[in-house]
Amino acid sequence: MARRRNNRKWIIGGVILALLIVVGVGTAIIWNNEHQETEQNNETEKTEDKKKDDTERHDGETEEEYSERMAEQKRIKQYEGEDPNKAEELTGVITYAGINEGVLMIRVNVDQFLSEGNCALSLMRNGDVIYSVDAKIIAEVSTSTCDGFSVPISGLGSGATDIVIKLSAGGKTGTIRGEVDI
Repeated sequence: MARRRNNRKWIIGGVILALLIVVGVGTAIIWNNEHQETEQNNETEKTEDKKKDDTERHDGETEEEYSERMAEQKRIKQYEGEDPNKAEELTGVITYAGINEGVLMIRVNVDQFLSEGNCALSLMRNGDVIYSVDAKIIAEVSTSTCDGFSVPISGLGSGATDIVIKLSAGGKTGTIRGEVDI
């Protein structure tokens, strides 16, 4: 009998110790969550206050200075490399050139942000122009694109064809080259 009571004491002591550990861990978790929420709320309030300060007109600031500051804040930041908008010539890439249901589709992305301009497509084979057409430049979020070229292949013949797209906008020019097999 003494042995049974000794085992009960150990079991009861173990259960009490386990309960204390669970309560302690639970309390620590709850306290930590509340502490993190308080820090997040403080940071959110600071960010909102800063945004409010950034958008309010400062004392002595002219309308022009305010407009310029707001425009600067809205500009998309370039994180890697040179700013393509400051380049001397226009650059870009042919993102798609393929045939779909008898139509040669050519899609182009221009590296610069341009609100207007022109894309002049020339399809060439053996140094001769076999097709040419113009399209407008369309502004995207931070770059631009040519309106898109959809050329029926019926009159183009077959073979390797050079794609030459001459860009012009805002006094700048550039050329994008590629190739497609028709």
